[in-house]
Amino acid sequence: RKVINMRLEYVGTDITELSLRKDIPDDAEIELQTNTNYTVYFSEDGDSCYGEFNVEIISQHDPSMLSINYCSKSYFNIYDAYFGEEGDIERKIHMEVFNRIFPMCNETLRQFTSMAGVPNISLLDMNMSDMDIVTEAAPQFSM
Repeated sequence: RKVINMRLEYVGTDITELSLRKDIPDDAEIELQTNTNYTVYFSEDGDSCYGEFNVEIISQHDPSMLSINYCSKSYFNIYDAYFGEEGDIERKIHMEVFNRIFPMCNETLRQFTSMAGVPNISLLDMNMSDMDIVTEAAPQFSM
């Protein structure tokens, strides 16, 4: 079967972690290391999903100087999607969820760090392509 007008409806986002530890001396220059992880989980009936986005930003040489952690779950209803054997629709949903939630996550981090006195912290633009996506069995959930 073909996918006809597959549509995602944004339901909401829960920020499950947002923390910052900062102890930067006035004369210090730091190099940042950013680690990200993004996963989509589908409900058992395939009618909903959530994208979990995790970010860790640390001072590369001394993590005690700066450590930022962010984790969110963004929920979506899925309409008119057929889940087949090949995983094509899962990849399409994975990319669309990412493209919708990345700007919000990035802006949350930027605003949060700016208010905490750490300016110019934002994630580099990320291009989600089919090559970046791995579909595998994952814990199911119910909404």
